Amino acid sequence: MEDSNNTLVIIADVNPVWWARHNASHDTTKSFESFMQSLLLFCNSYLMINHNNKLAFIACHTEECTFLYPKENSDAGEIFEGDENTIRDGKFEVFVEMNEQITKKLQEIVQTNNQDENAHIVPATLLPGALTKALCYLHSQEKKVLNMKNNKARILILKGSADVSTQYMSVMNCIFAAQKKNILIDSCALLNPSGFLQQASDITGGIYFNVEDISGLLQYMLWMFLPDVNLREKLELPISLQIDYRAACFCHRQLVDVGFVCSICLSIYCQFMPKCLTCQTKFKLPSLMSKPKKKKKESKLMATSATTDDSSSWAGQHHRCRSVPIGATSGCLSLGDEENSEKYDSMRKCARAAVAAGADTFNFFRTAKEYGKCSLRQCGSGDLQISHAPPSAEPPAGRGNWKVFSTYCDAKAEDQRSDTGEELDADAVHTTAASR
Repeated sequence: MEDSNNTLVIIADVNPVWWARHNASHDTTKSFESFMQSLLLFCNSYLMINHNNKLAFIACHTEECTFLYPKENSDAGEIFEGDENTIRDGKFEVFVEMNEQITKKLQEIVQTNNQDENAHIVPATLLPGALTKALCYLHSQEKKVLNMKNNKARILILKGSADVSTQYMSVMNCIFAAQKKNILIDSCALLNPSGFLQQASDITGGIYFNVEDISGLLQYMLWMFLPDVNLREKLELPISLQIDYRAACFCHRQLVDVGFVCSICLSIYCQFMPKCLTCQTKFKLPSLMSKPKKKKKESKLMATSATTDDSSSWAGQHHRCRSVPIGATSGCLSLGDEENSEKYDSMRKCARAAVAAGADTFNFFRTAKEYGKCSLRQCGSGDLQISHAPPSAEPPAGRGNWKVFSTYCDAKAEDQRSDTGEELDADAVHTTAASR
């Protein structure tokens, strides 16, 4: 049976701000030192299991990603010539050289650190850059192997800092690239769970584990990540039951549970966009293109009894914003505009279009030519971004002008409403009550 060539690339998170906060919260100064000692022991154990095993070590920082081992322009596992004054004490030269090189490189990174360890916000660790370097390194090693079928590569990520949504697309691209090359990604989250690492291990067939106590890190690593991939079927390894598969939107880089997906390029947005920012595809609103269906005439008695229910259904909880002066409009994200259209010559029709399009706000302007202007908006909050509307070329109908309706505006009392959407004046309400 021919021996297989196993290559492991370890990516370690050495974010100084995160480690400084961890030391402060646990009242210790040796957490990072213990972390690196555990990693070095794991590396020695991995190289000792099989003489064909190769190893690479990448330090993932807030400013750069650096290969700590092997040296540049050299193969993993190669024996290097060290300092002549170094006392080996009969140790295996590969282990000694690797430990010395990783420690020396790591000290250089710490000494050149420009980050404020007392910063209020933990800066992002450059995980996408480290994954990219690991994939490129494994690809270069694959070309040097004569029998590629026996070349098994995997990546082990140890990460403690929190995920950053702005890195979502870059990380996912690296994950899918590893899946295409049959590269397993094992991940070990330190203290806090990581959605990125969960997805990376699940997609590529690796193992994900969340270590809650760093002092026992070595035992977990020797148990789960040291054995060969072929031996995992015979071991009782942890299984991730709940995986965070939330995607980050392309507009704000925020993780969303439900969003809008472009049918052309599959870009994800947290809110409706009239034009895709990636492929520039324009989307049409069916509510503004289709004609409203005409309702059959009913008896006056039925129409009178259904006045209150019909008003609430077509309006869709949109109420006139009385605090907004007439002539002002909302400047939120536009979902569609219709000018000088007979289809929306009344605020009732404009409100129906807003309900169908999912708009929480709309502006309406009735002209003297029996045309209407309907502008659908998506604000998402009570900030309607009110501004004075520019002068219109068409004169308004009667006392009308631009009016703002929104689901974030409070409704008037029930006896002060009408089925047309126009709110009754106080004098008219008293007159109606007196006539009754």
